[in-house]
Amino acid sequence: QMRNNFHTTLYRVRRAVGADAVVVERGRYRLGDVECWLDVSEFEKAVERARLLPYGDWQAERLWRRAVSLYRGDFLLEVDREWVLPRREALRMMYLEALIGVGRCYEARGEYEAAVDWYRRALRADELREDIHRRLMECFDRVGRRSDALAQYDACRDILERELGVMPSEETERLYERVARRGLPVQPDR
Repeated sequence: QMRNNFHTTLYRVRRAVGADAVVVERGRYRLGDVECWLDVSEFEKAVERARLLPYGDWQAERLWRRAVSLYRGDFLLEVDREWVLPRREALRMMYLEALIGVGRCYEARGEYEAAVDWYRRALRADELREDIHRRLMECFDRVGRRSDALAQYDACRDILERELGVMPSEETERLYERVARRGLPVQPDR
């Protein structure tokens, strides 16, 4: 049965990739000289190269976008083995980094509304990322959408409290205070 399964699988591989995909040398099977393109490898290369560039560089945005387009969801979801979990999570974090990277590129050009869209996509991938909530608050504040910035803080506080039982960090609190103070009327000197 095992030999039959092997030969059936070998037949399918050769049919899908080509007859030279698997060759036999001295009674041993090996991969032939077949060029392979792996989306995971290309995804990782795009992220690694983008990390080296400043957000204001047009190539950085191109690389971050490429990474986003290559990510097709969680890695090997159909595999239920312990070894795949760290790899799956690492790739997922890289995807999130790529979404944020595109947003940061827009921010670097002063295109805050476009950055908001990317940060919202990132939050859909991981709503517990407080740093993304802060990026959104900053963008809203920069385009004069103070009430949206304050609402984003509220959303951040609610999700952190509900899911993790914690309050926002001091950094997030300071940002909130800065935005909230900006909307207060100026008090005349007495």
